Amino acid sequence: MISYTSFSFFLLFFGITAVLYSIVPQKIRWIILLLGSYAFYFVSAKGHITAIILASLLVWGAGLWLDKANKAMKLKRKQAKDKEEKKAIKEKYNRYKRRILAVGVVSVVLILLICKYINFFIATINAVLPLSIGELSIIQPLGISFFILQGISYIADVYYGKIDAQKNPLRVSLYLSFMLTVVE
Repeated sequence: MISYTSFSFFLLFFGITAVLYSIVPQKIRWIILLLGSYAFYFVSAKGHITAIILASLLVWGAGLWLDKANKAMKLKRKQAKDKEEKKAIKEKYNRYKRRILAVGVVSVVLILLICKYINFFIATINAVLPLSIGELSIIQPLGISFFILQGISYIADVYYGKIDAQKNPLRVSLYLSFMLTVVE
């Protein structure tokens, strides 16, 4: 089997992806990129793409939740009678949005901690306590730190109202997992 780090793999894999991308209608080209990205991570992580899929779903869900809160806040503020009421509504919704932001960020960072540092935590617990917990064999996806940080930036952009949340979870997944962002 060809190694995913070899030039032969690069030419073959990206060549096939480029050809497919060029022959499908423009409207669905993003699907080819998503499938190619998942295939790339599947090969590079020996079939373990659960972290990418889970992170994508969590980021998508947090984005939708924040977007709903942003829109509700705007609507309530339009209906407010005076500046004081608008200010109170903004403060109320900002507290609510901060909780959503915290839940979203903590959940995706937890994926990173589990994938990268679970064995460090286990070794530390074994060293401190009289336990002998066995290490876990978790294969981390290539670029996991990068796509987790991408997810956090997406959640933050929706939180601050810079962008509207994407309704399609597959498009969010493409944003996080686009293969060319981790290829050097």
